[in-house]
Amino acid sequence: MISNKKILLKNIINNLQSSNLDAYLIYDNSIQNSDLYYITNFKSEDPFFYIITKKEIDIILISDMEKKRVFKESNVMNILTYSDFPIKKDINKDDIIIDILHQIFYKYNIYNIGIPKDFPSILYFLLTKKNKYKYSIIKSPIKKEREIKNKEEIKYIKQSVNAAEFAMKTTIEKLKKLSIKDNILYDKKKNRAVTGEDIRNYIDQKLIKKSCYSFSTIVSCGIDTENPHGTTNCVLKSNEPIIIDIFPRSIKTLYYGDMTRTVVRGNASEKLKDIYNTVKEAQEEGIKMIKPNITCFDIHNKVCDIIERNGYHTIRNCNENIGFNHSTGHGVGLDIHEAPNISDSNYKLKEGNVITIEPGLYYPKIGGVRIEDTIYVTKKGYKNLNKYEKIFEI
Repeated sequence: MISNKKILLKNIINNLQSSNLDAYLIYDNSIQNSDLYYITNFKSEDPFFYIITKKEIDIILISDMEKKRVFKESNVMNILTYSDFPIKKDINKDDIIIDILHQIFYKYNIYNIGIPKDFPSILYFLLTKKNKYKYSIIKSPIKKEREIKNKEEIKYIKQSVNAAEFAMKTTIEKLKKLSIKDNILYDKKKNRAVTGEDIRNYIDQKLIKKSCYSFSTIVSCGIDTENPHGTTNCVLKSNEPIIIDIFPRSIKTLYYGDMTRTVVRGNASEKLKDIYNTVKEAQEEGIKMIKPNITCFDIHNKVCDIIERNGYHTIRNCNENIGFNHSTGHGVGLDIHEAPNISDSNYKLKEGNVITIEPGLYYPKIGGVRIEDTIYVTKKGYKNLNKYEKIFEI
């Protein structure tokens, strides 16, 4: 996954040295903690310790049970287990791990340690009982390294985008085939109305076929689309917007993909059509701007300009939480939301960034529309990883 671990460690060490730190310490499971998986290439649902020192030494401290697997799967050279250390006779059970860490700190001359913001509070309390060592909560030095994706990471993200596209295509085809009964989408074969929960379950099944999963796929309809992250559990209605936002994570690689489409089963009102066309134009123009060295601010402003020109509200000119009330996009990788944030940031895009462009408009009593694609920043421009069509009325 990491194309050059030595360069990565060097960059992180430079960060530590500038903060006068001897090491950086993480304790977490690597399924949830993307920094930990990125730096170790080791998947574990159980927490373990990772230490990187300013002398370019990185260490995993883990249970004896995982020793063989971590040697085989991780990219870390120094693997330690709890049984590698002598245990003092009269030591309290809660202090055994702390004592082992202190033995490691002593061996590698570590006294000033950086820890992430989400470091476990109880562990922090136990560690700081001994005044010999100083702990500083710092901004992750690993997250910044994750902003630029290598070719392998692009491939993994593309695979997850493909899974999202497969699920989106089959879902919209399913919606097209449903009957309409009293303005409600109806499944004749099952002889019942179709709910948002039905469609989410259907999407989950399709994602599993592509070795992906998603815990919170968005399927919203009608008034629920007024909220960008609204969900509909009850019946889906005809002639009203249905927002489908699919962001699967690969079971194998842990990388995400992301896409959103908005459709109407039946006939949309003229107002909804105008909203959809405005969002589509804003997204297309925003995507066209993508290239290295352009700022996120410039892209976000362009999207807002188009939306405002068409007579709608944006986050720039309205405090009522209506219209376009969120950022234009975000980075995608091991986390579904990561840097860079496509908003009023002065961050300049770089080759290797993977971002979304996803403007939306949301209004009470009318509903909402959002369209989203995942984009890879290339040397001279961009490549849209999404290919699936954008059609409003189905």
